[in-house]
Amino acid sequence: VYGQLVMRRLQESGVDTRYVSVEGSLKTGLGIALARPNGDRAILTYGGSLNAVYPSDITDQFLSSGRHLHYGSYYLQTNLHPVAASLIRRAKALGLSVSLDSNWDPGGGWDGGLHECLRQVDIFLPNEQEACAISGQNDIEQAVAALLQEVPVVAVKRGENGALVASGLERHPVPAQPVAHIVDTIGAGDSFDAGFLAGWLRGLPLRRCAEIGNACGRASTQARGGIIGQPRLADLAELFSSGPE
Repeated sequence: VYGQLVMRRLQESGVDTRYVSVEGSLKTGLGIALARPNGDRAILTYGGSLNAVYPSDITDQFLSSGRHLHYGSYYLQTNLHPVAASLIRRAKALGLSVSLDSNWDPGGGWDGGLHECLRQVDIFLPNEQEACAISGQNDIEQAVAALLQEVPVVAVKRGENGALVASGLERHPVPAQPVAHIVDTIGAGDSFDAGFLAGWLRGLPLRRCAEIGNACGRASTQARGGIIGQPRLADLAELFSSGPE
């Protein structure tokens, strides 16, 4: 039932689902979000099919159908860890750019081959706690500096503090947009990723990409569930109107 719901929502949103594999013997991964009045939340996750993705499922034909590969929930897809870096190299060899969002590591090890992957990707999109844990630093500025030794662009999601995007000597702290009332923070980070990447793939400056990411994250908090409040590109036209600086 949940799998059918997800597929229907993807198709209604215009997402090409021809490469989505449906396996009747598996149950769809499920997250139960426990939201607090301040908008923070904890998530109980049933992995289900999340960890049933194998290297053979990710064919060159699939990769070649797009121009960018976004690798999300790295720490929940442990079957791919032994080949993750080679998968990213394969995508790069086919001409794709690659971004990665590790998400939280429930095991607390904060490795699993991630650092080798970071050396292959174009953009890393952690939140502040993840950035510090992965880099081994307590300060976000130091964490970003450490991560930039491995990946060209780091965009850190900082919740109510907005975002920090960095590349080389560039540092752009981008404040969050005011929110009168938060309905649900689930999906805000992934919505930031989508907005940031939409700008980056259109050649916009990094600061503008983070502004668009913030706008998408903010919109996500205004509806329940994490799959309803995301804006479409047309909704963000004003932010894109000036084009690359």
